[in-house]
Amino acid sequence: MVKNDEEPYVRGEALALLNQIGNRTDLNNLAASVLLSDSDSAPRIEAAQILRNGLPQTEKLCLDVIPKILYDEDIALHRIVIDLCAALVIDDRNEELKGLLIKFLEQDEVDCYEELSEMLYGKSKELEQSKDNDDLEYIFNVLAKQDDE
Repeated sequence: MVKNDEEPYVRGEALALLNQIGNRTDLNNLAASVLLSDSDSAPRIEAAQILRNGLPQTEKLCLDVIPKILYDEDIALHRIVIDLCAALVIDDRNEELKGLLIKFLEQDEVDCYEELSEMLYGKSKELEQSKDNDDLEYIFNVLAKQDDE
């Protein structure tokens, strides 16, 4: 059902249900597979959250998957992936991932720019202000900045 149902909502909910009752190793592998192969947002977001919540056991899987999904256009997925990356590069771990994120940050069209920049280079006053806003307003601010550049 996670991979074959026509409705993305059903696939996402099936993944969430498996998260509650399933074998952790199988679930993590299934989540990575969904993240890479599903074209819809709901199951991919659920899969990313499963991998994020499974750290540190899912670290190797995450390091394999992140380079393949980092350039995805789904802003909601990016927010989870950036949070996942932050968890993976703390304490100067995973330098290869950090290098990939720096390269990603240097590109023109990056949503979650402030979060990624803070993670790599330190706090930003602008980010602190934006955390007070709701998520939708934050996304619009990021998109407006991209248009200005």
